[in-house]
Amino acid sequence: MSEARADCAHCGGTGKANVNGVPRATQLDQDAGVAMLRSVKNFIFDCDGVLWRGPEMLPNVDKVLDALRKLGKRIFFVTNNSSKSRVKYLDKFRGFGLRAEPNEVYGSAMVAADHLKHTLNYKGKVFVIGDVGIMEELRDHGIECFGGHEAPPARHFKGLDDVELGTEEGVGAVLVGIDVRVNYQKLAIAHRYIQDPDCLFLATNDDSSFPSNVGLLPGTGHIVAALERCSGRRCTVLGKPHPPVIACIARTHGHLGADDTLVVGDRLDTDIQLGAGSGMRTLLLLSGVTSPEQLTKAHLQPDFVTSELADILPMLDALLQEQGDAADDEPPRQ
Repeated sequence: MSEARADCAHCGGTGKANVNGVPRATQLDQDAGVAMLRSVKNFIFDCDGVLWRGPEMLPNVDKVLDALRKLGKRIFFVTNNSSKSRVKYLDKFRGFGLRAEPNEVYGSAMVAADHLKHTLNYKGKVFVIGDVGIMEELRDHGIECFGGHEAPPARHFKGLDDVELGTEEGVGAVLVGIDVRVNYQKLAIAHRYIQDPDCLFLATNDDSSFPSNVGLLPGTGHIVAALERCSGRRCTVLGKPHPPVIACIARTHGHLGADDTLVVGDRLDTDIQLGAGSGMRTLLLLSGVTSPEQLTKAHLQPDFVTSELADILPMLDALLQEQGDAADDEPPRQ
């Protein structure tokens, strides 16, 4: 048993214990896993910390996804990382040798663009704090935008003694995502717009941290928090765990039944909360943000917990064997 798996066993054991009245997560073993996976038709996977970590794919992810497809399961990939558009995420999947169809991939940049166009019927300009993924998705949805990775010219801000922000007319929304080049100038421009109470103040997500190959890094939440503090406004967050995510999937695939959908992720406050808030079952992986110690102390608990996605491969192999046995038992066609 690995150290992570041994620690994980203390989170819930093999049954759902109660600590201070809160049901604890069930450690996913072979029997419980086979029974649960057999009943699930739809799988919603987070990406960072679940399928890959930085530039490296996590062990046996390809085999797990292949097995799910052979079993006829529906797969969706839902990430709060707004740095890439759907097209760029498809490139990343292909780079890892993973199959992913365009209508299976839902990044928070796409969810935000979908929400602006289809839910809000938004027609104005959007100022973006974020990366190229947001800009591409907004433009693909026919929404005019500026800012983002196309940083405003230096002349827009000369300093506190000579302020010239260079704001534009017709801006009715500010959209915040992860931006590794965020600076005072971008914050000042966004703040200028959201001082108008009629200007939408939106974020792709408000994750506090981001899992990388060098450990946790600051997430979009630190930018959102700065703007909320200086503006006195609350931001409307569109990514996990909020309803626009499921609404975006349902717009293409129809209603996802709560009883036969499993949300798989590494964060309690986004992935597991998304599932819990939608009445879906949840599986927490300890391969990303959440540690066994954090899970032990958390009030919000997943239905199941295990160390990494590869742990479910023997369970899927058992289901494939069942499927093969059932096919062998079928009478020959006349």
